[in-house]
Amino acid sequence: MIDILLATYNADKYITQQIDSILAQTYRDFKIIISDDGSTDNTLSIINEYVAKYPDKITILPFNKNLGVKENFNYLLQNSKSDYISFSDHDDIWLENKLETSIEQLKKLENNSPALIYSDKSLVDKDINLISLSSNKIENLKAENFKLNKLLVQNTASGCTIMINKKLKDIIGNIPTEAVMHDHYIMLIASIFGKIEYIDKPLILYRQHGDNVIGGQKYNLAYLIKKLLNGRKVLSDKFQEYVNQSKKIKEIYRDKIDSPKLEIIENFNSLDNVGYFKFRYILIKYNFFKAGLIRKIGMITLL
Repeated sequence: MIDILLATYNADKYITQQIDSILAQTYRDFKIIISDDGSTDNTLSIINEYVAKYPDKITILPFNKNLGVKENFNYLLQNSKSDYISFSDHDDIWLENKLETSIEQLKKLENNSPALIYSDKSLVDKDINLISLSSNKIENLKAENFKLNKLLVQNTASGCTIMINKKLKDIIGNIPTEAVMHDHYIMLIASIFGKIEYIDKPLILYRQHGDNVIGGQKYNLAYLIKKLLNGRKVLSDKFQEYVNQSKKIKEIYRDKIDSPKLEIIENFNSLDNVGYFKFRYILIKYNFFKAGLIRKIGMITLL
């Protein structure tokens, strides 16, 4: 059984297409668990219609308070009991083989270990017109980017493409407030304690619109100029979020992380307390760089 964790908020323009795409999956052994984050539009009415029509397939959790996307997914995660878990945004469209492809790959990978798989995604606009077949090619994200040193500075997987097993879920426990985002934290824990595999083909249509919390973007010279205009403080504040997340991981799992990975984490954690030249020496030694030459230049020159 797969639990599909669907977090919603003011999604009445898109939620019908997303739920329909999940219900149309070729793999049928799943249930959808929904947590709404206090929608003020018609999202809840639409969801309740689906719950009434598919009571064996769809459940909505009691609303507690407005949590934000990260805490909403954490709330869903704590309410999942199945052997496999998939995460879903409220505004995408899944290709009909998403679950089937993901569960097949995850079962091959896990071998009684904590495990995670994720896939590429195609970018579409709000009306489902194709922008790009491959989000990861636009963002220059490659398979090797899910190694720990790379993940500490950049998440390479969108949560909506991730599937994990229960062994990994049990290690994750509660996602701390220091996590930059739920999917980033989950990827880091998988990198430290489990196995990760990337499916090099798109399994969802990832909708780009003005309300996205996070969206796909090109990383080119225009991106670097934009970052320069934003100022160094914005960049350094974001980098500090990554360090704070890593420090929390060390605090929680200190006695469980093997020595080579602990060395990587400890050196990364030191980056908020070293001088200009030592900072760059550690960046280069441990290859704490985001994917792509433009981002690497930006980190060296702007941080």
